Amino acid sequence: MIVYGTSTTKIATETIPDKCLNCSNQFTIQLNVFQRYVHLFWIPFLPAGKIGISQCTHCHEVLEQSNFTYNLTETYKNAKSNSKTPIWIFSGFLVVAFIIAGGMLYSKQDDAKNAKIILSPQKNDVYEIKLPNQSYTLYKVEKVVGDSVFLTPNKFETNQISGLSDLEEKGYSEEVFSLVRNDLKDMLEKGKIMDINR
Repeated sequence: MIVYGTSTTKIATETIPDKCLNCSNQFTIQLNVFQRYVHLFWIPFLPAGKIGISQCTHCHEVLEQSNFTYNLTETYKNAKSNSKTPIWIFSGFLVVAFIIAGGMLYSKQDDAKNAKIILSPQKNDVYEIKLPNQSYTLYKVEKVVGDSVFLTPNKFETNQISGLSDLEEKGYSEEVFSLVRNDLKDMLEKGKIMDINR
């Protein structure tokens, strides 16, 4: 499966008064300027130069730039400099920018949600925890008494963040320990609590 490559789009056409070298008809040569671009998953990302091709509308002879006459070359240079790269050629950058902006907005909203939840913990809240040994686990809130929050750790750890979703089904240990709300807030601010599921 090809996910990247180059393509072209026509951005200018001019009729040339010169005679066709093949059929000698005049005013039948059309000069076309094409914008080349790089695409990723068929979404245009970057312009990759312009090319010129001429075609006679009478005999259909096609000439590439290397075979242009002097007059055709000069006309091509003018047409090339006057033709602008279409904005949509940069649409891949816009897609990436929207994805990044959306991700940042979602992250900010998620951070705000977690900052609010951590101040009022509830039974069955699940904290995604980053452990000092670069592994991850879950803590579940068993109960809240005053300023103390009683937690049970998951029975297992994982070395990948994506593995946290599988831990919920594996169950929690019988061990219960407590932390005060300020400790939880501090853990969230330092990134030890990565996310909270309520």
